[in-house]
Amino acid sequence: MPADVREERRARFMQAQEKISAAKLKARVGRQLQVLVDAPGVGRSSADAPEIDGVVRFKGGKAGEFVEVMVERTDAHDLHGKLVAGVRAPSG
Repeated sequence: MPADVREERRARFMQAQEKISAAKLKARVGRQLQVLVDAPGVGRSSADAPEIDGVVRFKGGKAGEFVEVMVERTDAHDLHGKLVAGVRAPSG
């Protein structure tokens, strides 16, 4: 397959995927999520795979802790929110 055709198809696919992703992220606005803190201010919910999905951004937290974050807005790939509940140590 010619490179230009391959690139055009990839671009169409990515455009469609961005719309799907935006809708899924927008549906999480106003919800409270349990987040595993990867670094202060950055974590992921149980629905987010490391290095594949976006992250949850907020102020606070310490790596390895679980926190509750209220999602306030989204951008192209990430959720942004506010820390709303105390910290819990990981179970196990």
